[in-house]
Amino acid sequence: MSEVQKVSDLESPEFQTQIKSSLLELAQNISKAAGNGRPVSHNQILNYLNILQNMAPIKRGLAEEVREWVMTTGGNFLTTDVYRELNLTTRDHKKAVCMALLRLEKENLLAKCGEKRGCYRIIEACHKPMDWENCDVTKTFDLNLPLGLHKLMYLYPKNIIVIAGDTNAGKTAYLLNVVRENADRMPIDYFTNDLTPEELKKRVQRFNEAGMNTENFSKCQFIPRVKDFLDVLNPDRVTIIDYLQLTDDFWKVAGTLDEIYNKLESGICIVAIQKKKGMKLGRGGDFAMERPRLYFTLEEGKLIIQKMKNLIDAERNPNGKYVRFNLWGGCKFIPKGGWSGGPRPDPEAGQGDDSQPF
Repeated sequence: MSEVQKVSDLESPEFQTQIKSSLLELAQNISKAAGNGRPVSHNQILNYLNILQNMAPIKRGLAEEVREWVMTTGGNFLTTDVYRELNLTTRDHKKAVCMALLRLEKENLLAKCGEKRGCYRIIEACHKPMDWENCDVTKTFDLNLPLGLHKLMYLYPKNIIVIAGDTNAGKTAYLLNVVRENADRMPIDYFTNDLTPEELKKRVQRFNEAGMNTENFSKCQFIPRVKDFLDVLNPDRVTIIDYLQLTDDFWKVAGTLDEIYNKLESGICIVAIQKKKGMKLGRGGDFAMERPRLYFTLEEGKLIIQKMKNLIDAERNPNGKYVRFNLWGGCKFIPKGGWSGGPRPDPEAGQGDDSQPF
């Protein structure tokens, strides 16, 4: 007999009747074994019955309570969450919860998820087909990107951009320029994990000293945040994460970016990650390149396009191309020449010389 079937049998009316009969017989045996010649009264027997019934391993209807709680709970949850919400503390009741969850899994209502033991998610059986025929491909996201990256590609809602940069290569300066050039036209949330208010103000003052307009910085929400960005991400705004802290298991960045993508609706997200000097890609390597529509790296005085989709000119491949720049005053990006490098052209395919600037 399976464990799931055992739980079902324990909760059946027939089994509950059997428990009562067995407990009554037990109470009578205790009466005979008292050894003092005085039989236990009927009321005492009933007290034994009540006490032992309360010690029964299965709380009647517990499976139904677990099912109801699970079906009204969104997102992922742990087995311990069920214990806490239903105020269950005994070992037997906890075991019954595990069996009830196992039954829901067998019914294809739950699936195990994550790496933690006892972590579940509700299986979303409903799905909505993509209405691709009636979508408006001209409705792009009009976001200006320093050094003219926005002139090479179309940005659409739910798109993710990743910036991987060496230390002090200009990641934050680039992101602050995104704010300066766009905050007057669209709402922006800027999450920072290391800028203090004083440091931010000093950086804004540098823009002002460089003769650049700084009014748009007041129109952006700067929010200190180290982790759990998904909890506060607004799906319909521009979200900037400066930066996504990765200390171990760098490959997990792919799952984090997937979660961000799933939460986005009409907004987009720009994520900065660290890159070790001399490495081609940032932490997470190829795993961080799967979800973004744009992934570029920043080295000292050099921006390199590692991945770009939704090209404006499909005949020219920008991947692998780079542009050199000066970061004047720590805030102003000044390009030095045009785009260079990129994949080797294939004359037989009629590609011609693709090493020229765009």
